Amino acid sequence: MRPSVVLRTVAGLAVVSALATVPAAHATTSSPRTGNPTIAAPATNKLQANPRTVKVREEVEYSGRTSGIRAGTRVQLQQLIGNHWTNVQGKTDTITNNAYTIKDDFRTSGKKSMRTVAANVHSNTVFVTVK
Repeated sequence: MRPSVVLRTVAGLAVVSALATVPAAHATTSSPRTGNPTIAAPATNKLQANPRTVKVREEVEYSGRTSGIRAGTRVQLQQLIGNHWTNVQGKTDTITNNAYTIKDDFRTSGKKSMRTVAANVHSNTVFVTVK
């Protein structure tokens, strides 16, 4: 190989390895006050259900809060059916303080696994028992 090709290859590998050491979840932004780079916090989506035990056709209220996601973002309620998360009818948008509330009921009994998704950020799973 010619020396110039070897040099470009080594330089390219150095750039790739340097980029690989910076995780995408730790993207940096500039601080508005100092202009120094800061690490952006990852987006979160926290969910709770009330009540956690209901009768068939009794309403459950899911409330949650997001951070790192723009207000007004669509929030979709999902249920684990088999091994797949499936969208159910409940959906809403976050309000100015990034909170949301969704009400839904169940037509069959059993232990239900529920979560929400906002901007491709999944919430924690909550379990609702339907008697």
